[in-house]
Amino acid sequence: MDTEFSERLSRIENHMAIERLRHTYWLAIVERDLETMLSCYTDDSHSEFGFGFDLKGADATRAFYADLFAREELKVQVPFGTNGIIDMVDEDKANGSWLIQVSIINHGKDHGARSHVRYRETYRKVSDAWKIAYQKTEYLFFEKIDLLDSPI
Repeated sequence: MDTEFSERLSRIENHMAIERLRHTYWLAIVERDLETMLSCYTDDSHSEFGFGFDLKGADATRAFYADLFAREELKVQVPFGTNGIIDMVDEDKANGSWLIQVSIINHGKDHGARSHVRYRETYRKVSDAWKIAYQKTEYLFFEKIDLLDSPI
């Protein structure tokens, strides 16, 4: 196989693997699957979520998501990501940017919330698997959802 074709194929495979990582992350939130969520991060990851949440390392990440997934008011939390831009730095590092909409339904209340955020991320390949090494959340928009208008 010629070198140029091999390099292009590798970039495409890496890009698809990072997209799958993002999709796995979002589904882990929906399913409240702590172990799958943690598998998305490097052991030395750094996440800046705003509102005083600045997580460094696996222990802080585990504690944050264990608390988040246990919160009843966040039981139904549905993130949807789009407009992903992934730039390969080299074979083992990439940067990404995503726009995300998160809908949250509060059981027992007549309203929920929706937020729009931008994630800026750095990914690193660890043992042939892409993981989130750095993550920064930028909040763009918040709104209250009136659930009384819901058809269900």
